[in-house]
Amino acid sequence: MNNEQFSLRFVLKGLCVRSTIMTFYLFRIMTLVSLLLSLSCNNSNKEISVKNKKTENNDLKEKRPEENIQSYSIEIKRIISLKKNINDFELIKANLNKYIISSSIPSNIKTNENIFIECYRGAGEVFKRYFPNSSSSIHFPLDLNLFPSSSFEIDCHIANDAGVILYTENKKEVLRDLLIDGEKTIDELGLMSFLGQNEEFGVVFIDRKSTLFIGDQDIELSGKYLFANEGMITTFKGEDKRAKQDTDGLSGGDVNLNFKKAYGSIEMDLSGQDGGLALEHDEIRSSISGASYNQTRAADAVYYCTGGSASNMPYPLIQIKTCPSSGRDGGNGGEGRDAFPGKNGGDTGRFIINISEYSDLTVSNKTRPGLKSKAGKPQLGGLGGIGQKKGTWRFGFCGGSENKQSFFKKCKIDSLTDGKPGAEGREGREASDGEDGKNKESLLNINGSFKIVPSLW
Repeated sequence: MNNEQFSLRFVLKGLCVRSTIMTFYLFRIMTLVSLLLSLSCNNSNKEISVKNKKTENNDLKEKRPEENIQSYSIEIKRIISLKKNINDFELIKANLNKYIISSSIPSNIKTNENIFIECYRGAGEVFKRYFPNSSSSIHFPLDLNLFPSSSFEIDCHIANDAGVILYTENKKEVLRDLLIDGEKTIDELGLMSFLGQNEEFGVVFIDRKSTLFIGDQDIELSGKYLFANEGMITTFKGEDKRAKQDTDGLSGGDVNLNFKKAYGSIEMDLSGQDGGLALEHDEIRSSISGASYNQTRAADAVYYCTGGSASNMPYPLIQIKTCPSSGRDGGNGGEGRDAFPGKNGGDTGRFIINISEYSDLTVSNKTRPGLKSKAGKPQLGGLGGIGQKKGTWRFGFCGGSENKQSFFKKCKIDSLTDGKPGAEGREGREASDGEDGKNKESLLNINGSFKIVPSLW
């Protein structure tokens, strides 16, 4: 090998070594860049995660009305348990609309100041009660009988004397109970008379021997519990069971009862109103009587005597100027007026009782259609007039049987008569009776199982 060859090999070997070193460093640089990029991405994701968590925390914070809200609740419940006393109707009746408000007071919100609970119905304050700071719980009554209006939503919160709200409660709906005792009408109870328009009640309690009268109005009662202590819902009472004279009977109103649970016994009588009595004529007989001639008499005979005198014989002859006449007949009476028609009875109302969960309710249906009224009586015809008396005669100075016989023969005295009484007028025509009302079927629906409740009338 000469010197030129050796130099060339040395140069090539140096270039290879340098290339290997450069490749190694280039790999290290790329690895370092990749690591830096990875760290940068992880930091970015962490920042995004932290921001999201902050945003979620802020949202939760905004949803809470106060920073120190506790996980406690203000309870509003009945003063007695309906479930435990379900068969004690008198106890349930005595405690209608009576609730108790209660809440525990966590130790971490106690202060050196007194605390109070404040409840609102809408924009108006219902009540405020103070309690010592040593209280561990709150219990006090809420009597809805003091608030005669309908059911309402109530807001309550606990605060201290400084006005700082320590705890607040979401709105709670408090349902009013309805007591039907004695005899009541829809208006007296402040109920609306449209199906589907009435409020919901907590309890509807129909007391023993009590009655709700609805007339021809429709009504819907809805709620959680129905207690019927041998009560009744009916249409008309007393003299209102029959319509006024010359008036058709009204139909009975419809009733919808919608409850989760029902107990006791109830009588339903949604009878239609009976038709009013037909009009009657003020006078049984027509006042138009036939013409009468009882104050007059037919023409008498007119005659005179000729020759001689009554004291000498022979008797003077009779000279007849006019013969007596028969009496005129009395006039016929006027016709009677026709009878007035009877009136129709009203149709029945219908009831639908829907019990969605449990029923221990006995339903008695005493409903009947309104009865028709009979037609009035036709008026009798007027009386016939009195006939006229026949004319008379006297012989006076014209005595003698010959004259008398001559007079009787010429004037046909034997055929003379008094006038006859007039005929009674024709009686008025009969009228038709009214028609009975129609019956509508009523239904009982227990948990979706329907059945017809037949009338026991």
